[in-house]
Amino acid sequence: MAHQRSRKIPEPIARLQRELEQFRNWNKSRMTLPEPLWQSAVNLARQYGIWQTAKPLRLDYRGLKKAACRR
Repeated sequence: MAHQRSRKIPEPIARLQRELEQFRNWNKSRMTLPEPLWQSAVNLARQYGIWQTAKPLRLDYRGLKKAACRR
């Protein structure tokens, strides 16, 4: 049986995760994220890494990478 490491999600990512869940619950259509939420995700990806941010936030890795690599 493979052992999975449970990694604690950093608090800033967990906070944004809660905000995104509220947004998604409120808006059932596939509306684009509001710019402030997206910018927060980009900033967190720059700080914690793209995959470590994209996975718990359920965001597109490639889109986040492209945005995070821009300056």
